[in-house]
Amino acid sequence: MRFRIQLVACLVSVLSLAGHAWAAKKKGAAIQFCGQRLSTLSTSVSCSDPQVADLHPLKALARLRTLFLSRTAAADLTPIAGLVQLEELHLYKTRVTDLAPIGRLTRLRELDLNGTRVRDLRPIAGMRKLVKLNLWGTRVTDISPLAKLGSLQDLWLNHTAVTDLRPISGLPKLRRLFLSNSKVDDISPLAGVESLREIGLYGTKVSPEQIAALEKAIPELRVLGP
Repeated sequence: MRFRIQLVACLVSVLSLAGHAWAAKKKGAAIQFCGQRLSTLSTSVSCSDPQVADLHPLKALARLRTLFLSRTAAADLTPIAGLVQLEELHLYKTRVTDLAPIGRLTRLRELDLNGTRVRDLRPIAGMRKLVKLNLWGTRVTDISPLAKLGSLQDLWLNHTAVTDLRPISGLPKLRRLFLSNSKVDDISPLAGVESLREIGLYGTKVSPEQIAALEKAIPELRVLGP
């Protein structure tokens, strides 16, 4: 009888340990980042601490889909180069200048580079799933790497030195284009973008004649400004 009781107790203990192990595995290990304790199974992380610059802890978050790093001191994106499940990456007002490390993140649907010093867009030329791209206030002048981003719907080029819109004249799904306070003065290349529904022209030197011609070519277009 005593043996049976001991056996049952032993089995209960084993099952309890197994249960704890399973629960721990399901929950995942943990990392420390931005003053937060995060599970390695996390799919979304948000940090806006201006003191945070080191992204190395994020390497462990292989399931991450959404990452907000706005207003942090992040500059080097190399630590997140392997986070290939990412679908949203927000880098507003960070110190990022080089996009080369994230060139393999081809599942990205939304990329926010607003207020960064990014100049070269060639690393994102293969991000064919991008739907939203915010380049507001960046140092970008050449948008030719965007020519094959066939899923792109919303594009912000406000406060940039971009002048040539021909590279995006063939984007089949482009719906909203914001050019306010940019150097653009010729919007004629957009006449064939039948999907376009809204364009922002505040602070530009686009002529009334060009606007009228574009409205005629795309009757459903809503023009904001200049």
